[in-house]
Amino acid sequence: SEERIRQLEKKVNELVEESCIANSCGDLKLALEKAKEAGRKERVLVRQREQIATPENINLDLTYSVLFNLASQYAANEMYAEALNTYQVIVKNKMFSNRGRLKVNMGNIYLKQRNYSKAIKFYRMALDQIPSAHKEMRIKIMQNIGVAFIKTGQYVDAISSFEHIMSMSPNLKAGFNLILCYFAIGNGEQMKKAFQKLIAVPLEVDYEDKYISPNDDPHTNLLIEAIKNDSLRQIERERKSMAEEYIMTAAKLIAPVIETSFAVGYDWCVEVVKASQYVELANDLEINKATTYLRQQDFSQ
Repeated sequence: SEERIRQLEKKVNELVEESCIANSCGDLKLALEKAKEAGRKERVLVRQREQIATPENINLDLTYSVLFNLASQYAANEMYAEALNTYQVIVKNKMFSNRGRLKVNMGNIYLKQRNYSKAIKFYRMALDQIPSAHKEMRIKIMQNIGVAFIKTGQYVDAISSFEHIMSMSPNLKAGFNLILCYFAIGNGEQMKKAFQKLIAVPLEVDYEDKYISPNDDPHTNLLIEAIKNDSLRQIERERKSMAEEYIMTAAKLIAPVIETSFAVGYDWCVEVVKASQYVELANDLEINKATTYLRQQDFSQ
């Protein structure tokens, strides 16, 4: 009977893996079927374990992964009520460690359902469960809380979330959202400060051209050619272009409202950009200023 149980455990694990693989291949229906089958087999396994052993010997990790995968596949198939019920089973079971952080997943579902107050509530409960050592995860949850507040038009609450993020671990998205919130409440001075914070976000992109060959060694040249467009280099380029898009959009948005006139506001943005790591964007802003004058038919300007 021990051997039979081991085989059944192996089968349940295989089904969970097959479910995950089907999901990653985009076959969400098959992923859900496999997840349900794993759930059925796991219940049989628990019953058999109870018959021949003490309850302590039940494999809790397996039960957790089966339920977690099932909830994930329900969510992927947009069966939100079923997903929430399954998450609830995990969250309420005190024997599962790390169950509290799954409230993030529940918050994400409520966000998709546009039930923003519930989403905020679950994100906050998850935040209480996640230790301060997990800084990055806490920042991401706070970002979600901020976005949910924006969706409900509670800009002041959203601002406190994004301001906290920008003081703890600044990033481009939070910086841009902070500018949008100050724009929404019409606070020109804070828009300027938020724009400066956005510009100061460290990009962690190496601007030096480390891809120039130091000598005529054909082997070195081959190596440099190979890494010139490797996936890391592509990520650096994407991050840089995303930063530039945020800064350009933010400047266009705030320039007309931060000073007495559009021109003065634009000049302020250009000066801030010129003094930053994005100095080449200043020219783009100047061109943008010129096209705005064109639209206003102020040809001499």
